[in-house]
Amino acid sequence: MKRTFFFAALLALFLSVFAGPDAAGGVPPRQVIIVLVNRVSYQDFQDLDLPHIEQLMRRGGTGLMIVKTAGLLKEPDAYLTLGAGTPAAAPQTAGENFNTSEEPEPGVKAGDVYFRNTGFRAPPGAVVHLAPGALLESNNSLDHSVCPGALGESLHRAKKKTAVIGTSDNKTERAERWAALLAMDARGLVDAGDVSNDLLIFDPLAPFGWRTDYSRLLQKLKALREMADFIVVETGDLVRLSQYENKMLPEQAAAARRQALKRVDAFIEKLLPYLDKNTLVMLVAPLPPAEAVANGEKIAPLVIAGGAIPPGSTLTSPTTRTPGLVANYDLAATVLSHLNVVDATGTVIGTPISGAPGPRPDLGRLFLALAGSSATRPPLLSIYLRYTQVVLLAFVSFCLWVFWKRSCPAANGQPPEERVAWGAPLLIALLIFPFIFLLLPLCGPLSPAPALVLCLSLIFLVTLAVSRLKNQAHLFLVLGLVNSLPVILDVARGSQLMRFAVLGFDPLAGGRFYGIGNEYMGVLIGSALLLGTVFLDRWGGGKRGRLFLYLAGLFYAGLVYFFAAPDLGANAGGTLAALVAFGSAFLSARFGEKKAGLKTLLLFLGVFSLLGVGILISLNIYFPFQAKSHVAKAAEFLVSGDFTLIGQILLRKAAANWHLISRSPWGTTLILQILSLGVVLVLFRKEARALGQERPCLKSGFSGLGMGALAALLFNDSGVTAACNILVFLLVPLFFLLLAPEKQRQVGEPPVRETGRTGGKGRVKDGVWL
Repeated sequence: MKRTFFFAALLALFLSVFAGPDAAGGVPPRQVIIVLVNRVSYQDFQDLDLPHIEQLMRRGGTGLMIVKTAGLLKEPDAYLTLGAGTPAAAPQTAGENFNTSEEPEPGVKAGDVYFRNTGFRAPPGAVVHLAPGALLESNNSLDHSVCPGALGESLHRAKKKTAVIGTSDNKTERAERWAALLAMDARGLVDAGDVSNDLLIFDPLAPFGWRTDYSRLLQKLKALREMADFIVVETGDLVRLSQYENKMLPEQAAAARRQALKRVDAFIEKLLPYLDKNTLVMLVAPLPPAEAVANGEKIAPLVIAGGAIPPGSTLTSPTTRTPGLVANYDLAATVLSHLNVVDATGTVIGTPISGAPGPRPDLGRLFLALAGSSATRPPLLSIYLRYTQVVLLAFVSFCLWVFWKRSCPAANGQPPEERVAWGAPLLIALLIFPFIFLLLPLCGPLSPAPALVLCLSLIFLVTLAVSRLKNQAHLFLVLGLVNSLPVILDVARGSQLMRFAVLGFDPLAGGRFYGIGNEYMGVLIGSALLLGTVFLDRWGGGKRGRLFLYLAGLFYAGLVYFFAAPDLGANAGGTLAALVAFGSAFLSARFGEKKAGLKTLLLFLGVFSLLGVGILISLNIYFPFQAKSHVAKAAEFLVSGDFTLIGQILLRKAAANWHLISRSPWGTTLILQILSLGVVLVLFRKEARALGQERPCLKSGFSGLGMGALAALLFNDSGVTAACNILVFLLVPLFFLLLAPEKQRQVGEPPVRETGRTGGKGRVKDGVWL
């Protein structure tokens, strides 16, 4: 009996060693298969009967992928970005990928052309990119580091094998075999595969007369699974259809799309048995349909199954921190994570995608909300900026007229200052726009026309209601509160409104996915400082003055933490701007105007900036959040002494600000704000000087707003937008104060001064609270 058992065990061991690859474990222990189905939308998966793709969704996770490149939203740039792990730009030669045995030039094999261009000899059976130098040249001038083929390069350095099969060629003059861009290394080499036209079958009814031969594609895949750790499969038919469909009637193009997706669905059925904890299968759309791209809908579907992705889950990543939403450059990091490989190039900025278990959110509604906000944002933003510009010009003109009337003793009639009340609602509306913009997403996805009507109606009604407040202290306290508190609460809840708000960050742009954007960063700094300033000016006198001042300081310190915390604002520039604004206002109010002149305030700018950098490093490195933010990554480079990335960030900020100033309505608005501020302070310098002497807290708060606007402009890549939104909270109360009649010129009741002048409850000596 023991002898029989021994021979049975020996036979089992013999079979496990010499049997076929599946039985012997010939398939690598961990494997990733990416199936590319280009130019499809999430609605295609939802509306059509695709049972096997639906089964793949049930067995894995589903999400929406933001498509961002450093070039055009075309195939070369999108495919190269997927393989680079960071937004990349590609030349027109990016599709020149061949089997080494093919002849891209008459009588010259691709392997020889590759050796001519790189100096490296590709092994037989490899797939090569013939122009890696052109890829480098296309990305050299970008404001961030890009390594074309970073994914394949990292895999090769870890001794992993890569493969690519399938082609999107239409058999015209130019090769369009972009799939190799995902699997190649930095030299343009893929270990194995087949991207030739041998994988196409003639079909006179297909676009260009050719379609993918899925039977041969499956045979190639089965063979490659025995040797490759990472395999890219190009289905191709939908690419050819997108290039050809402008010649077809719409209903015929729709029918061809359904047929192509049915063939993809049948192919996916063959991959379902591969799913296990060691094999990750991704169904990836590098680009959405051309019509969606033209409408600004830069969102493509993504399905991942196998590996550590729970069945029926929702895809997410630390890049977006949003259930159901990932970035296209997250794919490279996901492949590396599953294969236990680190990024060897240091240029992959994406983070591994995971599946969040639990009820799946309505991705269709998320898609509509993202697309809707992207469509409504430009017209509403344009109206807001144009309105701001018109109001500024109107009130500067009014200031000039008031100054002329005051300068002419012979002028008679109603004092011009009395007429400022007529335009007060116009100024108040400037501070109502951000509040309504933040709440508008509560109404659900809206097309531009209904959103415009609803938004303007709400602004009119709220402005009308707030304008009934006759006490200016109460008016500005309300305006400060409604613009600060909702922003704080929304960011604390995960920016659920801000990502869809007109002044919020646009996830489809790919610049920010969480925290607080620069526009509402400016709104929060401006409104919070206005709130604190008016509070101190109105109720900060007497023995309670010092207590209230320190309470305001705690409020400001809490907001600095709010901007810096990786799980809240996660805004480095906002942290620095807030520290400068709040710090200069607090110290000016605490130590008085004599000790806080212009030189001292400029010194504050430098000191608080350094302090802010220290706070950011502490919160993001020594007390890190569970998912590293972009601020944490930058802080790590700073601490390690690698200033290359820091330099790139600074250059990007400067370039973005210059672009906004020179070519954007934001730049025009900022220039008008600065000119308006200068005109008002010059024409009414006596009134401004008297106001500063009588109301030291107002002067401190207004100087803090000015310093904050300057800091926001310096420390943010779109600091122009933040500075504009800070300055509006300075200009509106300033217009009210300097243009109001003498008897109404105080925001709050003036405190008692040592000179004996009364009118309030507090006491001030030399501009210092007692």
